[in-house]
Formats: sequence, C-alpha cells, structure tokens
Amino acid sequence: LAFWFQPRGKQHRRILCEIPTGNRWEPTLQLSLQGEKRWSLSSHAAEKAVTKNWDHAIESGTWHHVAMGWQKGQAVAWVDGKRVLSIDGLRWPEHPPPPRLGSAGPNAAANAVIDECAVYDRLLDDADALGLASRATPLGTEFAPSLVIRPERLLHTISRTQTLQPWRCE
Repeated sequence: LAFWFQPRGKQHRRILCEIPTGNRWEPTLQLSLQGEKRWSLSSHAAEKAVTKNWDHAIESGTWHHVAMGWQKGQAVAWVDGKRVLSIDGLRWPEHPPPPRLGSAGPNAAANAVIDECAVYDRLLDDADALGLASRATPLGTEFAPSLVIRPERLLHTISRTQTLQPWRCE
C-alpha cells in the first residue's frame, strides 16, 4: 500500500493502515502514528507481539507519503520515501483478509485526508518508495480513468463501523 496522508487536528493515535485478524486488538500488521510524533509498525504474526517505533514529528495539515509493504516473513514501512521501520520473522497467514486504510474500527480512525492510494501485488523496494514520494504528477494520470476514483475534492477517511457505509463525496 502506498498513499499520501494529511493529518487533521490533534489526535492521540491514528491507525493509518492494517491487516486485521479475527481479534481487532491483535492485527496481523498495523502502521500507526501516535501523538504526531511516534510512528509504529506492529505485528501479531510473529512468535510474540512485535512493535518497532520511529520518532519523527509531523504537523497537522502537512502532506506525507506513506507506504507499507509485506511478504512472507517481513514487513516494511516508508515515510516520505525513506525506509523507517521493518519487522522480520513474521508468520504470515495463508489467506490474510484485505487491508484496512485509515481505520481499524469504529473508534480508531486516522482523522486525516488520504489521497492517491495505490495497492501493489509485491513488496516495494526503497527505490519504488522514493519514486512515489517524489512524484511531480498524480498517479491518476498514468491509469485509465475507469480504474481511478476521482472525487470532485478529497475525501476524509472512511471509518469502518458495525454497519456498511456508503461511498460518497458530499
């Protein structure tokens, strides 16, 4: 996953993306930002729960490029084109559920604007992440319009709740 992220206001913890499990408190993989400073990559897919942290302050309203990738045994996170976190020794599920972006449930939204999300079928490398973070043109200019959702303006993150939520731009 790779996307642009702009935090809105102050928030104690923002879930940016995750691969969930049946237990919402123990995701297979999760990238979060705590207190506008501590980036965390955590996993419950190892022998025991593992969390790696990177301290790098950001301000509300500023854009940052974020990418998170995984393959059997390894997970990596990049911020603004720089590899900042990694976890090795993961036991990846045979059929993981789809990733969640910008939310881990009804009480764990990112409170942010997310733009230009791209999903890849492979683990990015450092050059890929840097290239995405330093682009001068939107990703949508390279894809067929039928494959790109282009709202009239940016959408705030969509919180996942107990009931299905419609996709709409208001």
